[in-house]
Parts: sequence; structure tokens; C-alpha cells
Amino acid sequence: MIIAKSTAKYLIGYITIRINGLGKERFINLCHNREVSIWNLKYEDDYFEASIALWDYKKIKKPLKKTHVHIDIINRIGLPFIINKYKKRKMFIGAVLLFTIAIYCMSLFIWDISLSGGYSYTDVEITSYLKSIGVYEGIKKDNINCEDIESKIRNNYKDITWVSAELTGTRLIIHIKENFDEIDIKNPTNEPQDIIATSDGEIVSIITRTGTPKVKVGDRVKKGDVLVSGVVNILDDSKEVKTTEYVCSDADIYAKVDYEYKNQFSLKYEEKNYTGNTKSGKYIQIFDYRIGTYYFNKYDLYDLYKKENQIHLFDSLYLPIYYGNESMNEYEIIKKEYSINDAIRIANEDLEKFFLKLEEKGIQIIANNVKIDVENGACISSGTITMIKPIVMGAPITLEGKDN
Repeated sequence: MIIAKSTAKYLIGYITIRINGLGKERFINLCHNREVSIWNLKYEDDYFEASIALWDYKKIKKPLKKTHVHIDIINRIGLPFIINKYKKRKMFIGAVLLFTIAIYCMSLFIWDISLSGGYSYTDVEITSYLKSIGVYEGIKKDNINCEDIESKIRNNYKDITWVSAELTGTRLIIHIKENFDEIDIKNPTNEPQDIIATSDGEIVSIITRTGTPKVKVGDRVKKGDVLVSGVVNILDDSKEVKTTEYVCSDADIYAKVDYEYKNQFSLKYEEKNYTGNTKSGKYIQIFDYRIGTYYFNKYDLYDLYKKENQIHLFDSLYLPIYYGNESMNEYEIIKKEYSINDAIRIANEDLEKFFLKLEEKGIQIIANNVKIDVENGACISSGTITMIKPIVMGAPITLEGKDN
């Protein structure tokens, strides 16, 4: 409310005045009687200072004559004074209007796609998939269907069990959780829900806080099976259903899960040998139009290092304007081949990194049946990893569940 009043005063304009003379108190009273808007009134030495609305300035002429006080204008504040100052500068005002219109038009499109969560898929891979389904930087926000994006990502990437697409300002933010992530089943709206399995496995632990358990320790379940139902039947003394309630199920459920691991790479590989030749410079890009400093003579083979910034107003209003620094480092290709021992060492290192990621997610590994073979010019790691992990995910109660 205070901000709204301040904005209104700025839009209509106001002046700060200094009031001198013996009748200054009477002058203030006469202004109040004539409903003249006066605020920020303060006494300084032998005079008053106050703020008065621009449209009330003419109303103080009669009180001035009656009280014989003297008024000095100290400051002029507000939009009317700015317009008057620049009214002869039509080019400036036109530029401001064009800039405002341009910002509004650009706010109708998506100019930044950000991804958070997950580790198996790179941002480039997910972004490329989004582009293949018609979601890209520059698309109109009206053409974005967040529920459709979520569904398509889940269907295309089987390891991704939870997706949330969020549209804020000119940004599209994709949050994902993969199969090894502990799924958050909390329901902020507390709407009725079941808890379903995110993968096949054997139940090793179940603690149910709300809902009706459908499985017990030792049961084998399939992905999508209901583990805890949100349908709770209230029984009477004769063990018959008296009434049925629908609740937001809540439980901690862990299962023993078999994961099929496979990793393969060729023994032959190429290594970069940098020549020491470099080129660097700054650039600015607006939409797809780019101005650089060194693109006239590129190397045949080079690595491009880029530090790019995107201009944005506030945290959510990103614009299609980029600037940054780039450098090109020239290199030559040298063909090499791993020895069998080196290949096995690299395969083991990859497997250890995979285990480390699982442990960071709180997943317990209880058996490793992965074998590493070198054959036909390739190193192949394949086998089953047995682990204990949470397999819960919230899901709306089905009509069938309600009927039951």
C-alpha cells in the first residue's frame, strides 16, 4: 500500500517547498481547509518544509495572499517534470518507448532453458531432445505445455522417474530425478495419493505412516505396483467396512533391486596434441546475430573455450542478448590404442565412479557381478549390480482403487 501511494505521487508529480513568514502556521491551516495535499511537513530553524501535489499548487495562491508568507520551491519530483524536461528530445522518448515495447515483446518468449537434477544425462542431451519435440529457446510461452513436456521426457528416458517443468518469466526450468534418486513422495497439497514402485525388486523394509500397506517384507514387486494405498477402510466391531477414507499415503520402503550395468569403449582412440597456437577475443550476440573479433581465420581443428553471460532483468526475465569471451586452441589428432591392462584399469575406474554416485544417493551395494572382457577391439563391462534403494513415488489414487 505504501509503495502504491509513493508510485501515485511520483506519477502525478509533486514539489518540495520552503515556507517563510510570520503567518506560516495560519498558511498551513488554510491549506488543510482547502483540502490541499501536504505531507512530509517539518520545522527547520525559522521555516517549514513540506511536499505538495503538483495539481494542488494553484490552490495555495489565496492562502498566500491572506497570510503574506513567502514560498521557495526547493525540488520538483515526478513524471510530469521528466516529460517536460525531455519533451524537446523526441528521439530519446521514442527510444525509451521502443525499448519498453521490445522488452514486452521479448517477454512473450522463452529465452533460457535450465535443467536441474540427474547425472546420467547431460544438459546438452536433454536440451537436444527438447528441441526435437519443439521446445527451444525462442519459442512462444503460449506454445509451452508443461504437462506434455513432463510426460514426453518420462516416456523417452526410462531412468527418469520424476519430471517437473516450471515456467517462470522467460525461463523454462526442468527439474528431474533419476531412478537412483530417492523420490520425494511429499505432497504439499496433501491430496489423496498411492505410493507406487519405481522399479522391480524385493521388499526388505517398509515403514508406513499413513495409508494401507499392500506389500510386506520379502514380497517381490514390479515397477508401477501399488505399495501403499491411499484408500483406508474403517471397520466396525464386526470387522465389516463402516466407511472409507482417502488419504495422502506416506511411507519409507526399501527394496533389493537388480540393475543391469553395461559400459563399452573401443581400444582405439584419438588423442589431441595442442600446437600452442591460440586466438581469443570478445563477442556480443543478439538473437542469432553475432559480432566477434577473430572469426575470419579459423583453425582446421581447435577447441573452443567460452565464458558467456546472458543479460537478464531480475531473476526470471532473461533476454536473447549474450556477451562473453572465447578462445580457440589449435590441436592435431594422434591415433593411439589402449593396452589390455590399461583398458581393464579404465573400465574398473568407470565402475568405481558409478558406485560412488550410487553411494552419494544413499544406495547400498550388496553384490557386484559385473565382468570385464576385452574382445574384438573393445573393452566391455556387463553384469548385474544388486543394491538396496528406496523405490517409492507418489501417484494419484486410481478410480479402480477408489472403487475397491
